[in-house]
Amino acid sequence: MEGRLTLKVAGGSAGSSRRARCSQASQSAPVRLALYSTKARLAPRLEWYLLAGTFALAVPLWMARGTAARTGTEYDIGVTLVAADRTGLACVLPWSYERYRCAFQAEQVAFQPPPTEAERLQPFVTLDREVYLLAGLFADPAVVAHVARASTGERFVTNCRVRFVRRADGVKLRFSESDPWHDPREPVWLAIPVKCSVP
Repeated sequence: MEGRLTLKVAGGSAGSSRRARCSQASQSAPVRLALYSTKARLAPRLEWYLLAGTFALAVPLWMARGTAARTGTEYDIGVTLVAADRTGLACVLPWSYERYRCAFQAEQVAFQPPPTEAERLQPFVTLDREVYLLAGLFADPAVVAHVARASTGERFVTNCRVRFVRRADGVKLRFSESDPWHDPREPVWLAIPVKCSVP
């Protein structure tokens, strides 16, 4: 009799324990569900914040491209040259800056008298893929000396410190004598070489 009573009590205790665990599980389930729902809502928001932060950082970096050129500032650039660029590179611009001017004042109208080697503006593409109008680069002593001893068709790098003087609106460019004129669709900086060297 006492044994049966003991078994019944033990069985009742185990059932109560299982019911308690089930009750706790049922109570914790909404909590876990709520946490999951909160994470699900926060995940897209967190991704959006990260994307917005990346964009906010990228915009100033993108806008900073090419801003090294400002009137009166000096900057180091590198350009590649070949002897044929001496006559192949040309620009169209109806005005002069001090004594510097393009070879052409209109597409089919050359400046008269033509600019000297030291006065001529020509378009050059830098190693950073920027386009500048450089004044008298082929008259620079380092460039003259290298062209005189270089093989025909040899392309070489010239490193120059240049001073930016102004932006040229409405300029047209040509990169070989057989090329048509190109419109860069934005102003191009005019720069005067201060000192150049050929490695």
